[in-house]
Amino acid sequence: MVEFARDFRNEGSDPSHVQEFSVIEHYAAWWNYEDNMKFTQDMFDYIFDHMPELSREVEVKDKQGNPRMVNFQTPWKRIDYISGVKEACGLDVSDYKEGEEQRLLADIRSVGVVFE
Repeated sequence: MVEFARDFRNEGSDPSHVQEFSVIEHYAAWWNYEDNMKFTQDMFDYIFDHMPELSREVEVKDKQGNPRMVNFQTPWKRIDYISGVKEACGLDVSDYKEGEEQRLLADIRSVGVVFE
């Protein structure tokens, strides 16, 4: 099932998170993450192919309002989760075991990652 809808979140907003927005989401029973990644990429190709007035390169703003270009051209780069986190903040999440969530959270905060 694919759904396209207007959405509203009743919480704070910043340049990267407005309160009213549009969302496209899909659900599929018995699919694994590979199936979902392929479908999502194919879905975006379909949307851009059938709406030629849309550019595959879109400017978005971060929380501080700084513009950044996002390119939806496929195929998308796939990043290993554990390697990506380690590259982004230096933490190897595979070093943490079940029950060590508070230690992980403290370590994440100690490297400057802030959750709001």
